Amino acid sequence: MPRPTHCVLLTLLLSPLLATTACNGTHPSPHDPAVTISQLVRDQLTATQRATLESPDSMHLAALDPTPVSFDPKRQRGELMHEYEVLGKTELTAGDRTEAVNAVYESISGNTGVVAACFNPRHGLRASKGDSTVEVVICFECLSLVIVENGQRTASIIIGQDGSKALTSLLTTAGIALAKD
Repeated sequence: MPRPTHCVLLTLLLSPLLATTACNGTHPSPHDPAVTISQLVRDQLTATQRATLESPDSMHLAALDPTPVSFDPKRQRGELMHEYEVLGKTELTAGDRTEAVNAVYESISGNTGVVAACFNPRHGLRASKGDSTVEVVICFECLSLVIVENGQRTASIIIGQDGSKALTSLLTTAGIALAKD
């Protein structure tokens, strides 16, 4: 079954709580990344997920095949991240880990309420700390990501494009190309 090549954009209505908080100024300005990211990420990710991402024992960034394995179960598959084949990956240094996590947090904070009705992820981040593993499977085309904690999908979050360049740059610097359409 072929993967959809065009996405339909949907505008999501903000919940009354989010609309009220944005209007009454309790959230910091989106132009103050250090504060805004912290608050928005705190709202979206659990403390364990944040701790695993922010101080992992190991972390790698991967380029993913955007076609889920369920679309073609007979095809030979290598390593998977959630339901997607890893085309290439790089182990991140401490500095690169910070850059990658900031890119994910900036993307969450950059959400404008628009998301596409598809999911074709090309970026994946896997962090491990002790017994905890967190995978962030990201689709910048569709403006959404999925959080997988210890093999269980725990969240689907709409995002902005903010972190795309940083994550793509980390991959290309490591000699890893993203999947083509």
